[in-house]
Amino acid sequence: RPAASENGGVERLMYPLSKDVDLSFLIGIELSQVCVGKNEVILHFDPEARLTILSDFAVSEPGAGSIRYGETTIGGVALFRLLHDVVVQAKATEKGGLLLQFRSGASLEALETSEQYESFWIEDANHRIIV
Repeated sequence: RPAASENGGVERLMYPLSKDVDLSFLIGIELSQVCVGKNEVILHFDPEARLTILSDFAVSEPGAGSIRYGETTIGGVALFRLLHDVVVQAKATEKGGLLLQFRSGASLEALETSEQYESFWIEDANHRIIV
């Protein structure tokens, strides 16, 4: 259900992330900050975009398997290696999560893990997608 937001962008509440959602606004953004809280990880990108992960996520390095993290304080450390890396691909996964692939060959998957609670938010000046 798209709805106009205050800044003229589109807010979408979806469960799970739709395969046909346009995530092209994430291509070319650079990870500039990783914030780790007790129950969430917030990734700030330049130009201004943000990914807030409230669920499990997985990180993979080039040539290595993916490691899934359920605790933000442990998984947050794995995200530090992605600082200053640039997103080259963004897409919905088969299970409704978000997959970001970076220039270095690393990837980050925000998993859609809850039927009752939000799993992640994707935001920039013109978009707000809540899954």
